[in-house]
Amino acid sequence: MNTSKNLCSIILALTVYLGPATSLAGIKCWTNNEGIKECGNVVPPEFSQKGHEEISNQGITVRKQSRAKTIDEIEQEKEAKRQEKQRDKLAQEQAIRDRNLLSTFATQEELIFARDDKLKVIDEQIDHQKRISAELTLDLEALATLAADQERSGKTLSEELLDDIEALKRQIEESSDFVIKRQQERVSLEDQFKSDLNRYQKLKGN
Repeated sequence: MNTSKNLCSIILALTVYLGPATSLAGIKCWTNNEGIKECGNVVPPEFSQKGHEEISNQGITVRKQSRAKTIDEIEQEKEAKRQEKQRDKLAQEQAIRDRNLLSTFATQEELIFARDDKLKVIDEQIDHQKRISAELTLDLEALATLAADQERSGKTLSEELLDDIEALKRQIEESSDFVIKRQQERVSLEDQFKSDLNRYQKLKGN
């Protein structure tokens, strides 16, 4: 370390001695691979990315050049900015939802009533579709019995009968899919209203 200080002192002294032409160039100091501080008019290429200081002929640091960032550091900064942008976006979206929530419902009782009303509609649709599905199942069973009787009697099943059976099967499957989707929608709706109610209570300080 003393060697590096002496080296810098010598260079600075030479700069003063040589006059303004040299001092205008500035003295640059950097740290080599052994951790020793070196100074000169130009930073060697192998150390140019590691950062350096510029020192006046009075020995005062006039500028610091930070080291170049690594690829990992650049990527980390990009990711940090992306996450910050995402947080800002989510905060803005939440603010919009909060305003809509407060402007739509004057009280939490109104929110609960709206939830119950929507759930009731879904429940009625599910019950109605289940009744239809039950009727279709009875029709299918009747046709299946008819087909079995015809086969036992040695008759060839008509294309019309086979088509009716397949059509009923499709209708029953579609009905079942409808019920499943509405049940999933009901669960999602309950979760959303639960979240909205909790948020509403928080906004109102309840």
